[in-house]
Amino acid sequence: MNLDTYFSFEAIVETLASLRVKIANRRHGYQFYWNRFELDAQEALPNVKICSDVDILLPPRRQWRRPCLARRQGLSGRAISCQAILRTVLGLKKSTFLDTTPWGRSLLAFVEEVQSALGNPAYMFAPPSLHLIHKTGRIKTLAENEKKRAYRCLATFDKLEDRVILGRLAAYLRDAVDPLLLPCAYAFRKDGARYSYLAAVKSLQKYRTKYQHQKLYVAECDIQKFFDCINHDAILDAFDAFAQRLKAGKTPIDARVRPLLISYLNAYAFPQNLDNSCDPIIQGNRRFVQALPAKDLERLYPGTLLSSLRLGIPQGGALSPVLANLVMDAADRAVLADDEQLFYARFCDDMIIVHPDKRKCAEALDRYLAAIQLLRLPAHHLRKRVTYGKEYFEAKSKGPVAWESVKREQQGTPWVSFLGFHVHTDGTVRIRKESLYKHIEKMNREITIISRFINHPNLCLRKSCDWPKLLRDFELRLIAAGVGRAQAQTNDESDGQNWLSAFLPLLSHSPDVVRQLKRLDQERTHLLRKIRGLIRTKAVPQPTNDYEAVPLLPASASQPPPMTSAGNATAASGEKTNKADESGISPKKKRYFGAPYSYYGSFMNLDKPSLSDSAPPQPPPGIGYADL
Repeated sequence: MNLDTYFSFEAIVETLASLRVKIANRRHGYQFYWNRFELDAQEALPNVKICSDVDILLPPRRQWRRPCLARRQGLSGRAISCQAILRTVLGLKKSTFLDTTPWGRSLLAFVEEVQSALGNPAYMFAPPSLHLIHKTGRIKTLAENEKKRAYRCLATFDKLEDRVILGRLAAYLRDAVDPLLLPCAYAFRKDGARYSYLAAVKSLQKYRTKYQHQKLYVAECDIQKFFDCINHDAILDAFDAFAQRLKAGKTPIDARVRPLLISYLNAYAFPQNLDNSCDPIIQGNRRFVQALPAKDLERLYPGTLLSSLRLGIPQGGALSPVLANLVMDAADRAVLADDEQLFYARFCDDMIIVHPDKRKCAEALDRYLAAIQLLRLPAHHLRKRVTYGKEYFEAKSKGPVAWESVKREQQGTPWVSFLGFHVHTDGTVRIRKESLYKHIEKMNREITIISRFINHPNLCLRKSCDWPKLLRDFELRLIAAGVGRAQAQTNDESDGQNWLSAFLPLLSHSPDVVRQLKRLDQERTHLLRKIRGLIRTKAVPQPTNDYEAVPLLPASASQPPPMTSAGNATAASGEKTNKADESGISPKKKRYFGAPYSYYGSFMNLDKPSLSDSAPPQPPPGIGYADL
């Protein structure tokens, strides 16, 4: 394979366009608040870090040349934006006008710099920046009183040149090694339609249906802090093994790849970079960051100081998922045997083994554990005898366990957890409980952000916004994040930009799924009611057709009139009003969006009203807004 093809002018511009769209999408998440509040964003969002170095290398948005309607069919909004940027740049380059613009000259110089770094064996990657995000789920390495403040450490390369080189290098390695990976590996593959988390769960569902009237045994194993515990020597050994196989197949890997890989590994090691970080946020929360499993690593590295080991690769990087597949390929080949009844699937470090014979299932699990031990990867403690209930779902490594219909506190389980789903013994699929909690926590974070703005002492609304409009826009924001924008959506076709679209293709029509989705509707309605109450206590009277900035009431000002049991505001004279209170928001009608806007309604395949681009979105019937 020709490495220069992956670092051509067009390939580099395509990577830059993808970064530009990704940064714009992240910026758009905060733009909702910046456009509606008269307040410095850093006061309410102190941890916002959005890199914009790529903006000076690409044309401004008003110059983008969008593809024609026929070429836009089936593409997402992000893909259309990338195509528009690429068409604009290549068109100007072909007409020799690219170097006449400031951004064009900067782009040409940047591409030349990246291409020259490719042939430089002494090129060094800058150490990545570390970021802390809240960790949810089961946490083993922290005490019980510290788990609510647990963090996961992510690393991102800030230098734009490094990000582009790593992105193109990852594309080259993925295309080179993908044909050598086994079909049981579903993560980070080239063919996204054939290899994905949905395909992995669907294959498990089909296997269960095939043996529907037969008892099966299942085993699961999870690696502790997988990306942070990968040994750099194991990565290089796996890379060399794939290079030998590719060389034997007459498609050798370019010799310039290995020095770049070594430079990438030298730039980051989890324990060293975390301990040497100068970021005050990281230093202040260092003890809440998930630590390496020291006892398990000491058993894997007897007589070796853990501080001297080079462990870990950046989570979330473009190259890290490809390297993870290189390392775990040895475990895949160790598990599989000449047995047609054996089911084995792996997505990154999550794996599952199923077999009708308990002994053969245990043997396959032993082969997997022996393989990851040779790779120096610590697995969670294996629990062989678990009962159905909380004990089963809390154990990360377990088996072989009978996969059959049993009652609570009995040996076995009717539900098997895999990649955010639960698969029943009859083949039905529901959402995993932890996946629901993570989405509810995400909605709570949005509530926390907007509450921080509303409660700010110096807050003032912009001229283009009032309190009812703010509430309506925020409600539509939560709808778009949860079930998608207000447009037609079915189980087979969705906009792909919302949480529910990740589960819809596999969910079964069962009472469990109905309860789960109705629970999400209730949680969202409850959170929106909290924001509605907060706005009602903070807003002041405003004219019907006046959109001037509306300040908050001072602390000594009078509060809105009290509410009666019927939910109506009581005036000073004792009369009731059926419209709106002083905030302009109706307190009477129930805050419910109706089936088309709910999780349950989307699942039941109901149509949504479409919103025209030329007209502002209208509130759905029965939403209970004031007369705007």
